[in-house]
Amino acid sequence: MGKKLGNSASFNLSHSLKLPSWVAWNNSLSILKTFALKDWLSILASKRLFSQDTNPMKKQAINTLTQNFMIMSQFKPAKFLKISAIATLMLLIYLPSKAQDKPFRLGLHFSPNFGWLKTDSDQFENDGSVFNYSYGLITELNFGANNNYALLSGLNVFNQSGAIKSGDTLQVKQKVQFIELPTVIKLKSNEVGYMTYFGKFGLSNKFKIAGEQEVGDSKINNKSDLLFFSASLLVGIGAEYNLSGNTSFVAGLDFHNGFTNLYKKKADEPSVKPYNITVSLGILF
Repeated sequence: MGKKLGNSASFNLSHSLKLPSWVAWNNSLSILKTFALKDWLSILASKRLFSQDTNPMKKQAINTLTQNFMIMSQFKPAKFLKISAIATLMLLIYLPSKAQDKPFRLGLHFSPNFGWLKTDSDQFENDGSVFNYSYGLITELNFGANNNYALLSGLNVFNQSGAIKSGDTLQVKQKVQFIELPTVIKLKSNEVGYMTYFGKFGLSNKFKIAGEQEVGDSKINNKSDLLFFSASLLVGIGAEYNLSGNTSFVAGLDFHNGFTNLYKKKADEPSVKPYNITVSLGILF
């Protein structure tokens, strides 16, 4: 008997409240889909949800959704929570389709580089560039009115190489492996066709994890002779090509200007600083 009464009460409640149909929800959300981000910001800032300057179709859609939520608010909390969760999910599916850029993006890269060493020693000089590479994770936090600015960082394995020589008889080649945590500001153009162009400026923060020195035919593990931290000024340019949605292919050219010494040294010993040019290739999601 109790079960029958419960079913009857539920039936009467649903009829008396005139529950919103799926068609009404779908039509309303289809109209709201046309809202630009600035429309939502304007509504939230001014709280003029039903002002006269609101587009009539949008106003009707907002009214429909509001009335439906008022009806559903008479439900018990558990039932309202389920319905509001479904409605929220629908909004999350519909509304972000107008936003072309996520505020936070992740990506992967593989970046060949050409490194060299500069020294202020009178006995040694640079002996050309040496090929190496880096790879890792890209993180990008976009901000600004049109997401034209971003804070760029990541977690990379960065391999630095370079060579110095003394006269024509002695060549010293140095290889260092770092964990890199860049801190970079990225300035982006508006999208032109499928292309977005950018410039970068910031710091490349590197932490030593391995080191090897080649002198002639000998290879020496000289990790203990190297400073743990190495910093470089990072300047770069590049472009993104939109593949689909928020997925982009990224290519760029970066210059790392080392301004910390590579080796542990005494005050009267010469300094050796690393430099490199990196061809950055990656995918952002």
